[in-house]
Amino acid sequence: MPKVFLCYRRSDPTANWLVKPIGSICKDAGFDEVFVDRNKGAILPGSNYLYRIQEAIHSSDVVLVLIGEKWLSILKRKRNSDSDMVRTEIELALTSRKLVVPILLGGKMPDEDDLPETLRDFHFLEAGTFDPNTLEKELPDFLKELAERFSKTQKDIPKDIPKDIPKDIPKDIPKDIPKDTPKDTPKDTPKDTPKDTPPKWIGALVPFLLLSLLATSLFLWSQWPEPEREKGDHSVTAHEGKTSNTEDLKSKPDPKQADPIAEVPVPLSADPASSPEASVPLGLLSTNPPPEPSKPVTPAPAIPIMEGTEAGEVRIFEGLEMVWCPPTSEKEFRMGLASSSEENGGGSDYRIILRKGFWLAVTECTQAQWLNVMGSNPSYFQGDTLPVEQVRYVDVQGWLEKMNREHSLQDGWRWSLPSEAQWEYACRAGRDGSQLTNLEAVAWFLGNADSQTHEVGGKEANQWGLYDMHGNIAEFVSDWFGAYPVGEVMTDPTGPPPGPLRIYRGGSWTNNLQNCQSYSRLTVTTQERGLNYVGFRPALTPPAP
Repeated sequence: MPKVFLCYRRSDPTANWLVKPIGSICKDAGFDEVFVDRNKGAILPGSNYLYRIQEAIHSSDVVLVLIGEKWLSILKRKRNSDSDMVRTEIELALTSRKLVVPILLGGKMPDEDDLPETLRDFHFLEAGTFDPNTLEKELPDFLKELAERFSKTQKDIPKDIPKDIPKDIPKDIPKDIPKDTPKDTPKDTPKDTPKDTPPKWIGALVPFLLLSLLATSLFLWSQWPEPEREKGDHSVTAHEGKTSNTEDLKSKPDPKQADPIAEVPVPLSADPASSPEASVPLGLLSTNPPPEPSKPVTPAPAIPIMEGTEAGEVRIFEGLEMVWCPPTSEKEFRMGLASSSEENGGGSDYRIILRKGFWLAVTECTQAQWLNVMGSNPSYFQGDTLPVEQVRYVDVQGWLEKMNREHSLQDGWRWSLPSEAQWEYACRAGRDGSQLTNLEAVAWFLGNADSQTHEVGGKEANQWGLYDMHGNIAEFVSDWFGAYPVGEVMTDPTGPPPGPLRIYRGGSWTNNLQNCQSYSRLTVTTQERGLNYVGFRPALTPPAP
């Protein structure tokens, strides 16, 4: 029976809510395996999310694309973004010749102009349309028929039948023997010997030729000068039994020239399961003498998987889009403003150095993301793509602890809140900035929010691609409240010792322009109940340097 891959957007409320029920319906309809990235064991802790998704699509037969009400608007917003995982999944499914079936759940198919060039074929696919309220009645029959048709199509494909052999030719009757040939014709009389039959003496000559070739090769090898070598063995990486060494074996190399081949890398396959990691000694693949066995092969240093490569790079961890915020290195980053108020511990000339980079979520934590981990939704304003609020600092720590327990990371990285220094550094995209003046374009605040929260990512992002760093809801950071150590340069600051107040940054729909500035600091007591304008934005932080 066929295997199915469910492609959906977590930020599309309808599809996000229905993906698990649809997975169960697929099982009942006759699909052998159903891949949903949020299922237990689908993405193991420490595994590469992108590679696992590629592997799942390659091993699937059918890819169902779940399209809810928000799917198309999100696609238009991310049309030119290479970090859109849904776009990546559909592209891979189409190029892999999988059966791709759009499932409309209150949404509609995109027009050709809505799609990037690589997805133009998606516009022409026939879709199934379903009412989310009556899904359990309509979808099972559709999927059952789909599974049966797919299985029947595979069975009807002929296997192991030579294409060029006529079916009606008798197998045991020689074509060239006349019908009136006498039955007592001597067996030794040659009759129409096929022209392409080689003489028998050639078969006896083949072993002799092979032995001669082997003896000649051994003699030439023994006379070959030893080439100069650098320290360490030369090796070449093999891929599926083939070597990338393109040396012409018929031409004799200059014995005075050192062997130029050290290691030939193999490009990553589109199918991660076929990507080799072994190396084969060069002596097994070429006519060069084998390297000395006593010298160990020194592998190239591995690139840290958890660290990003450039500011603004986007990766997905456990379904959350995260932006890479690089270290400041030796360059100082200045927090606050020289003219900022001393109220709430503000000040001037607070300079920091961050020696390690970190990942910060593209948006504030949504209610769907909170619900997937905690199983309940405390928010006052309800909506899957709205930011979660009415959470206390201790509640946020519970969410982070559960993520660390169930979705552990490698090399000591952890789910956490950003420090106050990390938050302001990311908010300003690494620049020492002045006051923000275009608040209307980047934030939901007192002047335009209509006394409520709004869907995350609805305003312009900053230079690193982070949305809602100003307004919508204020965001907890990990620090306790305290005055800045003015005049000092602090390295990897984590804030003052514990006290009665916690800090939240960025302002909210309840705040004016001044309180939504990147340097503005607001506080809340540790005992205060959850507020409908305070939430958080998760970070991935490395162990202390």
